[in-house]
Amino acid sequence: LKLSFSTPVLYGDYFYGYSGAILTCVDARDGKTSWRSRTPGGGFPMIVEGHLVILTTEGELTVAAASPREYKPKATLQV
Repeated sequence: LKLSFSTPVLYGDYFYGYSGAILTCVDARDGKTSWRSRTPGGGFPMIVEGHLVILTTEGELTVAAASPREYKPKATLQV
């Protein structure tokens, strides 16, 4: 992960964070990338009850399952 302003979060055996402006999931055990996503855009990730919650720099709040299989948003809201 190429860090800039946000700190990655650890959930289970995976880090969720940004590599540049790309949201990335990395296996903490071996460092391999599980997935990468250009959406939702640059922001600040956190984990809430098994969900990846991201507030982007553009003011969009996104909720997705914290899953190493894929990034699939459940909800988005402009705040």
